[in-house]
Amino acid sequence: MNSRIVVTIMFLIFSFLGIAGCSGGDTAATPPAGGSSATVLSLVIGHDGVDFSAAAGGGKCDGTTTVGSDVQDGYSIFWAPAGGYVAGEDGNSGLIWYNNNVLDTTYYYVEDMGAVSLDSVTTVPGDWPLASDTIPALKAGNTYVVKTLDGYAKFNVSSMDGADSCVPVTVNYVSSATVNFDGTAPIAPTPASPVASTVLMGHFNGVDFSAGEGEEASCNSTTSVAWENQDAYIITWAPTSAGYVTGEADATGAAVAGLVWYNSNEADPAGINYYLQDMGAVSLDSVTSVPGNWPLLSDPVAALKVGSTYVVKTLDGYAKFNVSAIDTTLTCTPVTVSYVASTSTTF
Repeated sequence: MNSRIVVTIMFLIFSFLGIAGCSGGDTAATPPAGGSSATVLSLVIGHDGVDFSAAAGGGKCDGTTTVGSDVQDGYSIFWAPAGGYVAGEDGNSGLIWYNNNVLDTTYYYVEDMGAVSLDSVTTVPGDWPLASDTIPALKAGNTYVVKTLDGYAKFNVSSMDGADSCVPVTVNYVSSATVNFDGTAPIAPTPASPVASTVLMGHFNGVDFSAGEGEEASCNSTTSVAWENQDAYIITWAPTSAGYVTGEADATGAAVAGLVWYNSNEADPAGINYYLQDMGAVSLDSVTSVPGNWPLLSDPVAALKVGSTYVVKTLDGYAKFNVSAIDTTLTCTPVTVSYVASTSTTF
């Protein structure tokens, strides 16, 4: 074969192989299957704030990295932001928390997803911690989801410096205007309302709301709720020295027959308030939080009424109950109620 032809053929073969190899290096990478396809960015959350959607972080506290207070999604702090400390974290120097500027009286919008990868979290969780819950300190390697001023963000903590007064936290994060971290979005799910239970409150057995224990229908006084656990018990006279509400006492000053009162065992140490609030003839579901004030001990306490809803402070939290029946023909004067107990001021 002519040597010029051979050289030409070999040139064409190597040219083709070279083009094929180069084109493979320019192919765009595809997102990992099953993970978020959103762009992962890095920044520092500091005591001087963070704005996830603007990719603006802090961490120096010298005025050069301060995020404007009107756009701060949150900032880092060295104390617990909500309902106290998780066991073992009280007074532990070097710990850092995320303090969210998206405030709510019911929920605290920081969810610890645990030691999982950022990509494994693809949507906002269906529930949030309560505003009264203890919030654990941030942990390196853990992923968190937070509600921001203009959407949501997920971040994974890569490092922290609790010895720095600006408490900087370096994170990898993805921000989103929706509840999904891929740009699509239905409405964020809301937690289900707590389910009410039923219990009998009585004079002999009393009631322990958190344990769901109360009076027996037979008025069997031998199986009383332990006195130290009784939130209250039912009586047939006014529970305070303030006397009776107009119309609830007879001409002799005694209680009108057929009336009963809730006698609280949770006493105000300051001797000011009586921890029973009559919310009126409203549904149990309509009362979502503990009222901001309580009646004074100097105020007469009204007898319980069928159909009315009440909020009480208990030995270990709070309860709301709606009275469905009162039986004064039995010696234990049982009061049937639907109730929800809570360890926080929200139900």
